[in-house]
Formats: sequence, structure tokens, C-alpha cells
Amino acid sequence: MTILLLGLAIFYVAHLVPATPVRASLLASLGENKYKLVITLASFVGLIVAVIGYKQVPVEYVFAPKPWARAAALHGMPLAFILLASAHMPTHIRKWVRHPMMLGVLIWSLLHYFANGERAAVWFFGSFAVYAVFAIVSGTMRGQSIAKPGKVIAWKFDLMAIAGGIILYGAVMAAHGWLFNRALIG
Repeated sequence: MTILLLGLAIFYVAHLVPATPVRASLLASLGENKYKLVITLASFVGLIVAVIGYKQVPVEYVFAPKPWARAAALHGMPLAFILLASAHMPTHIRKWVRHPMMLGVLIWSLLHYFANGERAAVWFFGSFAVYAVFAIVSGTMRGQSIAKPGKVIAWKFDLMAIAGGIILYGAVMAAHGWLFNRALIG
């Protein structure tokens, strides 16, 4: 459990740095490109360490997985992946959904939280759900939006986001057991 929590701590500290005065000093000493690289690498390392830690935690149930949650996860995950993909392209989805990446993370984390019930899942997915809600609320309070008003958006990007999200969903489904040491349904 220690490795899982260490990975989560690294990941969230890296994501909180931009909201602290540390950001300015890191930007001044590293420059923008190196700063972004350090934050990205720290986030990636934290996520990898958390996944490794998750895989090592013995299965110990905190609550019984909800009967509806496994089916909801299988059918809801394509939406989460489509939202994640649309956050990186000029899509109508991105224009209509204020924070598509964080909404995708929230859907992913809640679906997995209720479908698992394991101690490791409570920490891992529960923390991502809390983080996503925090990011959506704080971004909304700051008036943050990734959509560019008045910009013409081609529908091809929406189709690319939908296709990319579904392809990514299929790839993760195929590799889920190997990647995370957890069967999709069991």
C-alpha cells in the first residue's frame, strides 16, 4: 500500500505545483519548456509508481462491488475515453463540455470505484474522483475554459475523438489484465 500512496502523492504534488508559488520559482530557474517537462515527468513517474503499487496490494474488500457497476463500467468507459480524446482536439465536444478531460477522469474513476470495492481501488480511484471534482470546480471558479469562442470547428475532429476514444478503449480492454493485474469481470 505504501508504494501506491507514494505514487499518488508524487502525482498530485506534481499537479498542485502550478497552483502554488513554487511554480514561479521553478519557471524562473528552469524556463517554461523544462518546467513543463519536469512536471510532466513527475506526473508520469507518480502514475507509474501508483499503478505498480496498486498491482501489489492484496485484494481486500472495503465494500462489496455494486452489482450494476461492472456493467456500467464496461459500457461507460468508451464515453470516458472519448472525452479524454476530445480534450486534445478542437472538437464540438470540447466546446460543449467545459472540462472534457476532467469529466472523463471523473467518469473513469467513479465507474472503477463502484465496480471494485477493494482497498487499493478506494484509494486510487477515489483520489482521482476527488481530484477531478476539485479541478472542475476550481477551473470553473477561475472562469477557465479550453474552448475558443468564435472559432470554426470541423466535425472531422469530433469523429477522430470518437474513433480514437473507442480504439483506446478496445486497446485498454485487451490489455487490462496484463497492465493492472485485475480482470475486467471477476
